[in-house]
Amino acid sequence: MDTVHALVDPETASRELFYVAMTPGKQNNSAHVIQPDPHDVETHLEPPEPLTRIGQLHRVLARSDADLSATETLKQELDRHASLDTLLAEYDVLAREAQVERVASYLDVAPFPEGIADEVFTSPHYEQLEAAVIRHEAAGHAPTRILARLAPRLQSWTEEKDPAAWLASMIDAVTTQLPRRKTSTPGRVAGLIPRPTGPLDDDMRVALQEREDLITTAAAASLDEAIECGAAWVAKLGKPGPRSRERQR
Repeated sequence: MDTVHALVDPETASRELFYVAMTPGKQNNSAHVIQPDPHDVETHLEPPEPLTRIGQLHRVLARSDADLSATETLKQELDRHASLDTLLAEYDVLAREAQVERVASYLDVAPFPEGIADEVFTSPHYEQLEAAVIRHEAAGHAPTRILARLAPRLQSWTEEKDPAAWLASMIDAVTTQLPRRKTSTPGRVAGLIPRPTGPLDDDMRVALQEREDLITTAAAASLDEAIECGAAWVAKLGKPGPRSRERQR
């Protein structure tokens, strides 16, 4: 499957189910958070304080439905935190969520042909487009410039060509072709995944920093293991200097 959409109930969903739901799509995995119906609240009770999508995701990631012994639980947590793929997936979800409004502001002013903007914003591939814009910006390029260049070329949706998917693929192609620029952008975590650009609230900053620390540790451990095993791909990286090795230790 190229694209998967999952309904997430923050009242019952666990992180195990969330991880499973966010992995089967080859190109895109989208989570749609179920919001409580305000009419279900009893009239004599205070309405619950609304939570942001980030807050709802924090609730899901904090809940586990695994019934394990203390030893098994400890091992599972160590294995989970040691899994670089899992950590990168968590970081990517949170980083994209932190940049939703900024990316939308770029797309709001893009010069789409008449009638195309609505198709882009309602496309099932919209998150794929968000990710492409974020990658372009992380490489040191201005999203407004590439959108001004490519958005006018969009045509109405057909079965063969979704405008958001097409625009995302074109932005990625340009990002790959252009040389990376030295900018004041936050760079990449362990050289693997872009840090979010722009202001972050305190909860999001803490959540991202926790995962960045774990990603850095897991990436260093994976590299050390690959070096010890003589993995062929390590030779392409060159030999680390003494200072780099000291920092890893």
